[in-house]
Amino acid sequence: MKLFDYMKDDRKRILGRLEETSQNYDVWPRDRVFESAKKALESLRLHFYKETLLVNNLKEAQSIRSCVGNAAKQRSCINDDVESIVMIHVDEPESSFEELLNSIFDKLKAYDTYCEKIYYPALLKHLSEEDMGHAREQMDQLVLS
Repeated sequence: MKLFDYMKDDRKRILGRLEETSQNYDVWPRDRVFESAKKALESLRLHFYKETLLVNNLKEAQSIRSCVGNAAKQRSCINDDVESIVMIHVDEPESSFEELLNSIFDKLKAYDTYCEKIYYPALLKHLSEEDMGHAREQMDQLVLS
């Protein structure tokens, strides 16, 4: 498995689901919106966990500490919105659910750009073949379990 290709595809799939849910917010029945959002957000949670596996396999992260820290801040902001959205009912007035869903999408899209241009290239540069092998084994276990 090409780890970084897999992670990119995984994130694109989540973005696609969030975008589809957001675009159909006023069209789909509320239970479908809720289920689609729930699946996307659960996939996002798992995706962030997979990224943690990659970072945990870095033996020497000092040189990219700011890059890793920036990614962690972006994930934290996204997770804050995810925590907020689970407290809102899909039918609440003033479209709070829809606004947060759009916010999560926008932040994830920005994070996707950061990953593609800065974060993943830095990780790839600093993960040794041994580190990548170990991360790949962990990812395989996670995906196949």
